[in-house]
Amino acid sequence: MNSERLKAGMAEAPLHIPGDLDGIDNLDAESLGLFCFADQRPLSGVAGFVDWRLCGAISRLLLGGLFSGQRDETLMLPVTGTLSVRRVFLFGLGQAGKTNRTGLTGSCGLAIEVMRRAGVEQIFLGQPALRRDAKLRDLFMDVTSRTMSRHISGLLIDPRK
Repeated sequence: MNSERLKAGMAEAPLHIPGDLDGIDNLDAESLGLFCFADQRPLSGVAGFVDWRLCGAISRLLLGGLFSGQRDETLMLPVTGTLSVRRVFLFGLGQAGKTNRTGLTGSCGLAIEVMRRAGVEQIFLGQPALRRDAKLRDLFMDVTSRTMSRHISGLLIDPRK
């Protein structure tokens, strides 16, 4: 990956950024939206990598009960430290086994709406992850590419299969 900071304007198709440590370290965005399941711990994928860079700040919110990952739950976390992101938005997806196209579409739409209302101009979303479930990646890509792509500047995609 290029060592220059990644910046993206509003394009026809969202920029796809590796959601690993290198991609996250090179992301220069005002805000980042992440998705969490209520019943999947520890965090994995993009959310897990961001939590690592935040020295476990998201995990502490989960352990402390300030955010649980329930469907339609939202939380904004100001960021300090090494990330070039000012705010992280967390969006709950509910129970992993109940995830379907309709629910994921609603959660992505809610994420876009909440971030827009907070004044975010360039929306970057991290792909949700489930251990041992590659179908979620395809579903997320399909949902975000159909009707939402014009609202999203970039997608952080977990490069691991």
